[in-house]
Amino acid sequence: MKQPPALLAAALAAACAAAQSPSLDDQKPAPAPFALMVGDAAPAMHIAEWLQGESVTSFAPDQTYVVEFWATWCGPCIKNMPHLSELQEQHGDKATVIGVSVWEDDVERVRPFFQKNRDNMRYTVAREALSGDKGRMAEAWMAAAGRRGIPCAFIVDGAKIAWIGHPVEMDQPLAEIVAGEWDLESATRDYARKMARVVAQREIESRLNPLRKDGKTAAAYEVALELGEMNPAAAANAMNLLAWDVVDPEREMPASDADIALAIKIASTARELSGSDDPFVLDTLATALFAGGQIDAAIEVQVRALSLAAPDGQLIKDIRARLKQFRAARAAPDGQ
Repeated sequence: MKQPPALLAAALAAACAAAQSPSLDDQKPAPAPFALMVGDAAPAMHIAEWLQGESVTSFAPDQTYVVEFWATWCGPCIKNMPHLSELQEQHGDKATVIGVSVWEDDVERVRPFFQKNRDNMRYTVAREALSGDKGRMAEAWMAAAGRRGIPCAFIVDGAKIAWIGHPVEMDQPLAEIVAGEWDLESATRDYARKMARVVAQREIESRLNPLRKDGKTAAAYEVALELGEMNPAAAANAMNLLAWDVVDPEREMPASDADIALAIKIASTARELSGSDDPFVLDTLATALFAGGQIDAAIEVQVRALSLAAPDGQLIKDIRARLKQFRAARAAPDGQ
């Protein structure tokens, strides 16, 4: 089975910036990584249709808003809708939750979707306006903030962006903002540091992906090690894919012994970075060990992968099938 690549962007992690030199040059504010950042004025609302709730044409200075971006095709967005409803009910008139549909292939699907799911969408719901084939909200908010995935939420307070992130992580920030306890100055600094690292990480990934595509596994591994210093989870994902490219049972050309040894090294590093609890990584490592003739070690790792895999889905089926293959190979007489 060709393992599905995880979205590296879904793995972005915050990290503290290095201490700054006290020189005058270093005290100058660094350029903003993206056009829209925490602390900036909130962009305008560009809405084609308000499906539920009162229209919001501007942000009142004494009101808190949550602008959350979703799409009809987005599973995580749909899963998060009851959570948004709970937040709206929890904060009442102190906060206005607005779900804005973006990135739709067919905007005509939005209203029927809302009508079908309105029991889970107990907050203001809207569809973005378009300019040609581009969504005006997606461009002014998501693209400007460097955001590539949904759901994504922006908390607006005093007409300024107070917080940006995944909506499952906004309960505490929203509570503090509504209560008037949010330190916007500190949040602005922390977010700028985080996004500077995101930009650096994306630059590394832009070098890694072409190397992987060209089959330059060793060079790609070196780049992935750079990524590991910044974001271990993203690096583990990348290394898992590199190793799997080598040992994938569906690979057309058999891998050389040297390539298999490299795949074992890469998958072992991925295991360390992931904390030994990622069944995809463990499955890759077990497959590499088996390809390298280390059958007992492959079985041990695959048993661990089996214990961690979700009880349904294709992965656990593949893990079981490969574990059966490994055990049959160990039981077979030498040379068979």
